[in-house]
Amino acid sequence: MQRKLGPPGEDDILVLTWHTVLETLHRNELQRSARAHDPLKSVVLRRIRRFIHGQARALHVLAARLVGCTDATAIAQHAISSLARRLWFQPSLESMALVKAPRRLWRLTCQLMACEAYYHLRNWPRDRERDLDRLGRAFDALPPAQRVIFILHYYYEFQEADFEEMFHLTKRQSQVLVLCAYRALKRAMGENQVNQ
Repeated sequence: MQRKLGPPGEDDILVLTWHTVLETLHRNELQRSARAHDPLKSVVLRRIRRFIHGQARALHVLAARLVGCTDATAIAQHAISSLARRLWFQPSLESMALVKAPRRLWRLTCQLMACEAYYHLRNWPRDRERDLDRLGRAFDALPPAQRVIFILHYYYEFQEADFEEMFHLTKRQSQVLVLCAYRALKRAMGENQVNQ
């Protein structure tokens, strides 16, 4: 069954981003060097492409939760580009070990997305007017670090050990960020539940 052509959706945009990243890497001078003939790199690229195809929707949902729907695609694209560059330029054996471990690869992708979201949120103008519902406005009011850590913890079940490895936060720092975000959301939502 052939897929109907139409305007690209968010998932298609992420896959197109992946193809654009590949083209850029193929044009890069470093790829034309001796590393370009490394057979492991082609295997790594194939596996990461499958990962992006399989996780495109989940990546877009994560980005939307982190920064809102308006900027989600841009944040996901930046994270995919960062992931591709990192896997391409690190040693082949390290890249191969990473793509063979889906949990580690997902955590790295979440880490890159969280960093992109943090810098994006930090640079947002505070007086912007957005048509957000109450929960969206409550998330919008959170400081960037609290928002990123809360979303990774609450929606994706990241624990203190994950935050320590990914962001070098102590157990106490992680707990404080999650707790402060939870309390702020609860205050903003009144009697409603945070887990909408």
